[in-house]
Amino acid sequence: NNTLDIVNTDDGCGMKANLVQQLNALSGKSLTIEGHEHFGVRGMKERIRLLNGTLEFNSMEGEGTVVKISVPNKSNE
Repeated sequence: NNTLDIVNTDDGCGMKANLVQQLNALSGKSLTIEGHEHFGVRGMKERIRLLNGTLEFNSMEGEGTVVKISVPNKSNE
């Protein structure tokens, strides 16, 4: 496998579809209900982008959330 995949799941209350869409956007800010930026997510995106990786959120209201990070595994090159 040429990628390192890190998957974090929870069985919480999930997120609204529009928030998941914001979080998965390649650019732009993702905002809380109160209109504040998710700086933790922004930092994660920046660091993963530096590694040429991807960050993906998958969630539905009332369901859990899955966060997947994939980065190229350079040790196999």
